[in-house]
Amino acid sequence: PCFHAQHTGRVFADDWLTIKPSIALYNESALDRCILLHREFLDFLIRVDYLVLRDELTYKFNKSLTFMNGTEQFLAMGDGNITAPTSGPPGREGQRERASTSDTGLSRVQFADSFYTPAVFSEVNWEVTEQVRLVPGVRVDYFEFLDEVGLGPRISSRFELSDAWALKAGVGVYYQSPDFDEADPDFGNPDLHLEVAYNYAAGVEYDFAPGYGVPFTLDFQFFYKKFSNLVTRSEEIIERDGE
Repeated sequence: PCFHAQHTGRVFADDWLTIKPSIALYNESALDRCILLHREFLDFLIRVDYLVLRDELTYKFNKSLTFMNGTEQFLAMGDGNITAPTSGPPGREGQRERASTSDTGLSRVQFADSFYTPAVFSEVNWEVTEQVRLVPGVRVDYFEFLDEVGLGPRISSRFELSDAWALKAGVGVYYQSPDFDEADPDFGNPDLHLEVAYNYAAGVEYDFAPGYGVPFTLDFQFFYKKFSNLVTRSEEIIERDGE
């Protein structure tokens, strides 16, 4: 079973300053029994509970500048057991599966661990003119799982062509850690690094309210995403510590 609970509130708010904390709890579990190999079933039972704490502080400096700063604390607590070939558990969706062979060995691992990922973020909402808005920002994450820091700058913009038409564009850098099994010494590669995504977006928006009095908006956007350090399956046999 899976559950998700979230609460967001405002502990203080006025025309110039807003403090908004939030908390989210959710879990994921996976249970599977795969094909018979070496007369043994390949089993895995994984359960992960997540706790996310987020705080935002927004300060309106003047009519044109608004600053938003915040923190996010992400805690994952997992346990389970896996029986699978030493070549690794099933790959991600869309990746080619490795064919099973009669000489494939099995590994059995039981685990219970927790991972902490704190982050800080900041952005500025700058109304350059009545038609032009820029929102530069940055987010810094620390991934305890890999002992690495991700620095993600980003910026978005909006240009009002008229009361109804607007152009939008944005670019940003985002980080994600590999799944625990992908960096596991038995099933994966403990030398993996953060996955990096470079996101680009551009689009046009039409608001029907000014011309037709209808609260309806059409939004067309083009997205492009470039990956670096993406984790994929490999057919290579790696020798580690003489094994």
